[in-house]
Amino acid sequence: MKMGKNSSGKKLEIVFISHWFGHTPHFAECVLPFFLDRGYRIYHLTDKPREAEAFFAEVFGDRAAAISNLAIDAVEPLKPTRGKDAQYRRVEAHWRGVGDALRRLFERLGRPVGIFHSWVDLYSHEYLERRVIEEAMPAPWCGLYVHPAELRIYKTWKRRLLENARDFLKQGRIFPCRLRAFDVPLARKVYFLDEGVLGKARVIFNRRVGLGFFPEYTNSLEQSGDFEWPELDRFRKQHTKILSLFGFLDKRKGILTLMRTARGHGGDWAFLIAGGIR
Repeated sequence: MKMGKNSSGKKLEIVFISHWFGHTPHFAECVLPFFLDRGYRIYHLTDKPREAEAFFAEVFGDRAAAISNLAIDAVEPLKPTRGKDAQYRRVEAHWRGVGDALRRLFERLGRPVGIFHSWVDLYSHEYLERRVIEEAMPAPWCGLYVHPAELRIYKTWKRRLLENARDFLKQGRIFPCRLRAFDVPLARKVYFLDEGVLGKARVIFNRRVGLGFFPEYTNSLEQSGDFEWPELDRFRKQHTKILSLFGFLDKRKGILTLMRTARGHGGDWAFLIAGGIR
């Protein structure tokens, strides 16, 4: 595959960081063609490089040769101390592993490479320090923040005071925020799947960090012949389009809203929902 170059003649390349489970393979399948079509060399840093390599070979064919699948280093967490629980130490260790793997890659290449993190908040913590992220991603980066729960959930002042008092006694700190650690100098843009939280997020991030809405991706398939499913065949015959939702289903993901919409819908759509519901 011929690699692309920008106007200055430099090779186009990017580090794509992912965690290989759940929606991640589908997300990568949707997003990476943007870079492949433009001739990028992709350094894919993930926790399951072998699984990713097999998946990309299947969905991208020969174009998968432009993707190097690299492992995130496994780092043993430090022993928890007062004010920092075991979960914090696991989060901290994960980011040290990311940083070690990136520095090794940059040393081998002889240059830093821009980063796109596909799920930046998966390993986060209310009291994660900015220095951890600064050391973990030593190049300009953009990231997708998937679950900004603290920007969506309204809490009364009474509840906030109670939680802060508990955190002060347990952690020795107050006013926790999972987003604050990502407000670092090398952050170029943080994307959210919910356009309604951008205003609230703006007060957390320095103006140098751009904030944006990242649209949900879907696959539009005419037919899948990989399996036999009588109910699906019946849906295909009776309806023009089928809207499906698969995987880990939860109320916080809007599953109840979708089910109410499906029950009251009278058009030529069918709704196919599959997976465990909590």
